[in-house]
Amino acid sequence: MNIKKITAVFLAAIAAISMSYTVCADTTITEGSSSKTANMNVSYTVQPSYTVTIPASVTIGGSATVSVKDICIEKGKKVEVKLSSAEAQNNQEGLKVSAGTDTSSPVLDYTIKKGAESITVNSEILSAEAGKDVTASLEFTPPGEYTYSGTYQGTITFAVSVS
Repeated sequence: MNIKKITAVFLAAIAAISMSYTVCADTTITEGSSSKTANMNVSYTVQPSYTVTIPASVTIGGSATVSVKDICIEKGKKVEVKLSSAEAQNNQEGLKVSAGTDTSSPVLDYTIKKGAESITVNSEILSAEAGKDVTASLEFTPPGEYTYSGTYQGTITFAVSVS
């Protein structure tokens, strides 16, 4: 019988310890309160957001506009868009397009310019602070000479970050 009482007391103690108590920081002011003021904390969280638009395709000899708008980020930070990688459809890296998927397919080099600035892999395309809409026009220039006809294709990848 002593074991049953000890077990019951032990279980009651465990139950009491494991109960969660809400700490109430409310202030009650009554007629008899010495202080007639109370503070209340007010907070609101604004989630970061922005919209970056990158065209799905471009034809070499033409242009493409990359943009960022509706920027709501921490003060002192920027939304940055960089050209992170480029390769032809036959996996040759760089600003190249190929007329097929195998390594013997004809390849053409091309250039990208943002105004007078030459863009290469890891180049910054644009950077924008909160509240500012920014666009960058990219000009895609073909090589001066062609050897083989065909439809040449490749992919460039952009990376977006906030820093």
